[in-house]
Amino acid sequence: MDIIFAKIFAIYFCAIGLAFLVRPGGAASMYDRVLKDEGLLLLSGLIALVIGAIIVSFHNIWVPAWPVAITILGWWAVLKGWLLLAWPRFARSFQFMGRQGAGLYRVIGLLAFVVGACFAWVSWLV
Repeated sequence: MDIIFAKIFAIYFCAIGLAFLVRPGGAASMYDRVLKDEGLLLLSGLIALVIGAIIVSFHNIWVPAWPVAITILGWWAVLKGWLLLAWPRFARSFQFMGRQGAGLYRVIGLLAFVVGACFAWVSWLV
């Protein structure tokens, strides 16, 4: 199961990273619009909660090795989903990120791509 989740995360993080690198202004604009729509925040919370619950249901493994990253990401998604469902306005405390402009989203994109590349390396190349 480690390899399957690692491949999923590799594709996800590389795609998000490249999208943020190619269109950082679009990512900032989208994030700002989502924060202004409570319905989208609730939907985002529901999606994050379901995805996180699926991950931790199949992969709740606490080992001192790379697979623990999958478990941590799963629990992070559960926490994020719960926070967005319980307090959607909490997300608005991060509105400053939408106003930071393209530079911040390029950095986030680069970090996401590196995380995706690490997952790709352990799942396809090791």
